Amino acid sequence: MQRMAGGKRQKRNRKAGAGRGGDAADRQLKERWKEFRYVLQLSDAEAQVLGRYHGALSNGAARFAETYYNYLFDNPATANALYAYERGGGDVGDLVRAELNQLLALLTPEMEESHEPYAVAGNRHLQAGIEPLWILGGYRLYLEHLRDLIAALDIEDGDRRLLEAALHKRLFQVMGMAMEACWEARLAQVAAERDQAVEARGRIEAMLGNIPQILWSVDVSSGQVVYASPATHKLCEAPVEGPIPCFEQTHEEDRERLSAAWQSALDGGQATEVVRIRPRGTDPAEERWYQISFYPFAVRRRVNRIDALMEDVTEQQEALSRLEHLATTDELTELANRTLWYDRVNQAISRCRRNETTKVVLMLLDLDHFKVVNDTLGHPAGDELLRQVARRLQSALRDSDTLARLGGDEFAVLMPAVDDARRAGERVARKILECFKEPYWFEGEELFFSTSIGIAVYPDHGADTDTLLSRADIAMYRAKRGDQGYAFYERGSDSGSANQLQVSGQLRYALERNEFELYYQPKVSLRGERLAGAEALLRWRHPQEGLVPPARFLHIAEQIG
Repeated sequence: MQRMAGGKRQKRNRKAGAGRGGDAADRQLKERWKEFRYVLQLSDAEAQVLGRYHGALSNGAARFAETYYNYLFDNPATANALYAYERGGGDVGDLVRAELNQLLALLTPEMEESHEPYAVAGNRHLQAGIEPLWILGGYRLYLEHLRDLIAALDIEDGDRRLLEAALHKRLFQVMGMAMEACWEARLAQVAAERDQAVEARGRIEAMLGNIPQILWSVDVSSGQVVYASPATHKLCEAPVEGPIPCFEQTHEEDRERLSAAWQSALDGGQATEVVRIRPRGTDPAEERWYQISFYPFAVRRRVNRIDALMEDVTEQQEALSRLEHLATTDELTELANRTLWYDRVNQAISRCRRNETTKVVLMLLDLDHFKVVNDTLGHPAGDELLRQVARRLQSALRDSDTLARLGGDEFAVLMPAVDDARRAGERVARKILECFKEPYWFEGEELFFSTSIGIAVYPDHGADTDTLLSRADIAMYRAKRGDQGYAFYERGSDSGSANQLQVSGQLRYALERNEFELYYQPKVSLRGERLAGAEALLRWRHPQEGLVPPARFLHIAEQIG
């Protein structure tokens, strides 16, 4: 039974030793067994004495079995291994009996020709989790047990010496073979684990080489990259040596932010930056966006390794740019929209608060009688004319100025950080008016129209964007009544503007309520003293104020159409 169990285990050992070459290991053990038998062979006299006292030495087998069992369980290391062996389905009793039978075989005059029974002994203990040190301890116990038996024998001194010599040789043979087998099995196990590790590493390398993300790890003490995934070498032109691969390929404007993120990781904080990098083998114009994240690994609050992840986020960045463009750009004219313009005005006012020597100029303008053009030629014509106006206005401004379309035919201009607000405002206003002296074109037709510009200045006319825009609007309506085409906000003009807003609101409902009256004023020819025609005059009979003077409402009616 013991041989059968040993044979099964031996097959498993050979399988486990495949990493070193199972057949080669078995041949090596076989040769080693021959060497042991040759070096430690018994003389004829030793064999004869061993044969005579075989029975007497075998009588203490039961007592030694108990001693060996207690030895195994008295030591915590071997006891824990044996408990685990039992939980895995092993029988410690069978293990002890098999070992006892193996040791009793030492007492026979003739040894097994095959090395396998003795090699199995080492493997059997190794599989049970018993380290070689404790196996050696078991052989020492058995030697002491045999010495006690010999001491109790009535034996001549010459035979005693021969018997002790024979037992020492047999014990060293078997013990040496067991240790050799144990080490071979351990080496096979290590080789198998190494092969598994190499295979696992290969799978991981293949996986990392197949994903687009780039991974690397840096030893902080040396500043060297200790691992870089295959994709890193595809992206970087230079060898991956420094803590940040492809740093030299990073856009120059982004390097400072990337270095700051690395420093943050060195200080123990996770850091992420999105930067532009030119991939290996591409033109400088073909930069792509990469998100780089640094993850510090610290031991006792000291960062000793930083792991990093780099991912191509070009598509996400382009999508965000498109969304930002849609959110801040007027779709028709490609100018800044109200949201972006307001944001830039607020930023300009904040900077001006920190630098009180400069001012901010806001301009509001709309196109005079544009509604007539729109209604006559249609909205496609109006859209095309607005695009032409936007291009001309843009050419009249500085690069630092912001032109926006607020809606309809209403445009706004921001001039930040201006030293002389009135002089700069007048200069730009005149340049804008020049944009309307040449005709505009639609489908081969010349179109002429003008604009009116209202100007407000921070901090002279208001402390916030809404106030400044409202007062620029008031100034714009003053400009419509003047002949310059532009006007600065003047204090005290708010009341007139409030009255204008009130009249404008009431006019919108006057037609529906039949409040307008038409008067005809005759035109007489002085030469023939006869009636030459009549002039139609529109008058407004207000339900509370009565007949409203033409000067109060006609210019407003013309503006709102």
